[in-house]
Amino acid sequence: MLFGKDAQINVGGLLASTLNPDDASIGSARSNFSGTSTAGVVNFGQINTTQGGYVALLGHSVSNQGSISAPGGTVALGAGSAVSLNFAGSKLLGLEVTSNQVNALAENGGLIQADGGQVLLSAGARESLLASVVNNTGVIRADTAFEHNGKIVLSGGGSGVARLAGALSATGTAPGQTGGTVQVLGDKVLLAPGASIDASGQSGGGTVLVGGDYQGSNASVQNASRVYVASGTSLKADATGHGNGGKVVVWADGDTRFAGSISARGGAQGGNGGFVEVSGKEQLDMRGHIDVAAPHGTGGNVLLDPENIVLSTAANDPGTVNNNQTLGTPDLAFADAPVPGTYTVNIASVIDFNELFLQATNNITVSNTVAMGAGNSIRLEANNDIAVNAGISVTGAGSIKLTANAD
Repeated sequence: MLFGKDAQINVGGLLASTLNPDDASIGSARSNFSGTSTAGVVNFGQINTTQGGYVALLGHSVSNQGSISAPGGTVALGAGSAVSLNFAGSKLLGLEVTSNQVNALAENGGLIQADGGQVLLSAGARESLLASVVNNTGVIRADTAFEHNGKIVLSGGGSGVARLAGALSATGTAPGQTGGTVQVLGDKVLLAPGASIDASGQSGGGTVLVGGDYQGSNASVQNASRVYVASGTSLKADATGHGNGGKVVVWADGDTRFAGSISARGGAQGGNGGFVEVSGKEQLDMRGHIDVAAPHGTGGNVLLDPENIVLSTAANDPGTVNNNQTLGTPDLAFADAPVPGTYTVNIASVIDFNELFLQATNNITVSNTVAMGAGNSIRLEANNDIAVNAGISVTGAGSIKLTANAD
């Protein structure tokens, strides 16, 4: 199914599918579509809905290379062999891929905009063992509007890849607005050089979840096994006016390699810094930058909690990734990522915070001098040993707390 480059569609709602509808479910609160066809849906044109409308494109592969706009509504791209849409009357509330074939693909290389609404891209069932890919190289916007925060979800499924090389925006730019929610989830999550996520707001930062939620403990948010955030990437959940910074979590049950930048700053006119967690449950390579400063408030908190932590200022090249990997094979998305090895936390990369909390399920080693900024605190907790092989110092109201055998 093809919408050509000169196609223009203006509707209240549009559902285009190469999957077979379950006739009995159409018009109900949950409409189901399924089939073994490998046919896809591609849009090169312009699709627009009235306020609160919806656009749903369903098939084995779904691609937007044009523009889709659903102000205050929902844009849903679902790639799989069984997809369900959840409705409340004429409003599309949710998308769920319940089954997928190998190499299902949902991608956006154009512009998708649903200010005050939500954008959902999914290419795999959460429990699926088959490879699938969600890929965004374009721009997706779900900024705050109509007194509603926006929401963007990219989900690669249980064994799939979520790959971001473009821009995701869920900002609140007007006075009184806060940032929305952005989730980039899958078995493997890749943020390529130049990728950006922004959930900042005038009166408070929003929420950015990459690979999982806080300590991987939120059952409603899928945990990744591997996450790679390349250098040149940006994740923001700032308060830009008067308010508190938001929440940013980068998580993997296996290894996380982070070389980008995260900002969850307090507002320029007042407010406290936000919360940032960067961790791989087993391994963490942290070489990026974190900023939770508050010019007129208290700095935010930073949590790093892998299996082992080595505090080091040793310079290491975090490596780069190839933007042109074959999307059909998830592991290829990580072919040029750094090889897992010795994982460290570069203490010089974490800046402007209230408390730096390092929590290891095994050991912590301090290899280089740690000198905290004025008023900043550091807390080290290890389930086994802490080896302090270099000095740790704080000034002003800062504090030091070390707990070994924390389990």
